[in-house]
Amino acid sequence: MLPLEFILTDAHFVIALMAALACFATCWLYLDAWTGDRDTKDLLKWVGFGVLAIGMVVTATEVEPSFLGQTLLGNLDSLGMLLRLAGYAILAAGLAMDPLQPVPEIHLDEELQKEGIEDAPAPVAAVPAASEAKPVPVHAHHAAHHAKHKGHKHGHGFGAVILGGLNTLLPLAAGAVTYLYWRRAYPGLERHLKPVMRAFAWFTAFELVDLSTLARGTSDPRLQSVVAPFGPLWSLAHILLAVAAVILGLWVWQYLTKRVQTQLFMVITTACMVIFLVTTVSFTFLLMSRVQTQAFSSLETTAKVLNTSIAAQQAEAVSDAEVAAEDPAVAAAVTARDHTGLSAHLSNFLTTKKLSSLVITNESGQVLLRAEDPANWGDSLSSDTQVARALVGKGTSGLVSAEGTLAPRLVMRATTPLRDSQGLIVGTVAAAFTIDNAFVDGLQRTTGLASAMYSGPTRVATTLLSPDGTSRLVGVKETNTAVTNAVLTHGKTWSGLATIGSRSYLAVYAPLRDADNAPVGMLFVGEPQVLLLQAAGRSIELTFLIAVALLIVAVYPVHRISKSLAEQLH
Repeated sequence: MLPLEFILTDAHFVIALMAALACFATCWLYLDAWTGDRDTKDLLKWVGFGVLAIGMVVTATEVEPSFLGQTLLGNLDSLGMLLRLAGYAILAAGLAMDPLQPVPEIHLDEELQKEGIEDAPAPVAAVPAASEAKPVPVHAHHAAHHAKHKGHKHGHGFGAVILGGLNTLLPLAAGAVTYLYWRRAYPGLERHLKPVMRAFAWFTAFELVDLSTLARGTSDPRLQSVVAPFGPLWSLAHILLAVAAVILGLWVWQYLTKRVQTQLFMVITTACMVIFLVTTVSFTFLLMSRVQTQAFSSLETTAKVLNTSIAAQQAEAVSDAEVAAEDPAVAAAVTARDHTGLSAHLSNFLTTKKLSSLVITNESGQVLLRAEDPANWGDSLSSDTQVARALVGKGTSGLVSAEGTLAPRLVMRATTPLRDSQGLIVGTVAAAFTIDNAFVDGLQRTTGLASAMYSGPTRVATTLLSPDGTSRLVGVKETNTAVTNAVLTHGKTWSGLATIGSRSYLAVYAPLRDADNAPVGMLFVGEPQVLLLQAAGRSIELTFLIAVALLIVAVYPVHRISKSLAEQLH
């Protein structure tokens, strides 16, 4: 399954371009109205919508820094906010310059009576004809409506305000444009502008929710999870933006389709945008799938290499056990039940061989020496599988799960028979390495990947740190039943997305086996998902930029084609 962050990034691109298309269509509508009378207020409206459309295009190409890291073009967020804010300001100026239509004081029944018509219909208050019948005035009102598109962050100065105060000013700017459209739709009786007013109300809500980005630096974990990129408020903001774009787009579409050339132009432009969107999203989907597949393949290869490293550790344990077993002095001391002599003779064996444990037993399985704890001896290990096999002449080695103080321990142990000078088995020698944090640290230095070892389902050694950045995430049981069933029950390798310590990883879990080849634990290797996203993010960002550039370039030839087709139809 692809990461949710990738899907949401593509959704952001699509939604922002939808808003840009709605703004561009409204800009075209006002431009059409302006070409008739060259009125300044209409000029400001279509220019404002044009700037707003460009601002939304820039917003579409933005990729969350948490997803991508450093962007190719620097911080586009400030540029997008500045353009949108400039669009709001220009639109607001155009709306403010446009006076409201006067409320009619003469009713239709009075006019009919003056003309001598006796059977007039019931009195109905007159609505300005311009608001319902004449397309040019309607175009002018359209532009006013779209002016409210999206109040971005603007301030009184173009330096510090852009960096610090744009976010807080955007909802105010969007709200101001919303009010201006409400004023025209209700007191001004321009009822056709009601959808425009509603659309900008959604834009205002979007800008308000988008203020959550200011709280992303909070140290409160509960608030941090709510305002995080791709979190609940991020998703809500994009839903609000999508609703606003749909309402505005549906409103402007009914007017643009009144003329053949404009209709052709918008239809072809929309078709081009849909083609670019489908192509871009499909390409990024395939790109992400490819990157993820390669990442899992690399992790599985690394897991196999690490299992080979563990096998090498196993061979070393077997070699160390055989070295001790082949020492005649050890066999003589075991035959004589000489605990003191064994302890003195093997006092430096652990440190020399870097073992964590060395256990010597006699022919009945009684412990004669624990080199790591010389005072603890005399108990019986006759029921231990490896010891029992060694006493009948069969050396064995493998991982075993041992009890620990706070958590189980995973131990690589090799047990070999101990023979006297006549070749008779007089005891056993067991050499062991504990798989600890130092072992996985070495794996991380070699591979650069996070790793962990599990005894059964319990993590006993890991490079993963807790949120405090100091303590290790050990002693924690794996709760993902898909992982434990696949690895511990069926002995298969599992790969997928895993959450460890509130962080997502591309993970591979491979079985660790005992002397009987049965799963006794798990090996984990993983790569933070964010690294994969950032690796693919640059290509995705570049794809977005190219798609937008091609879409902008296509506008002019689409205009020429639509004009030519319209002339042929006439």
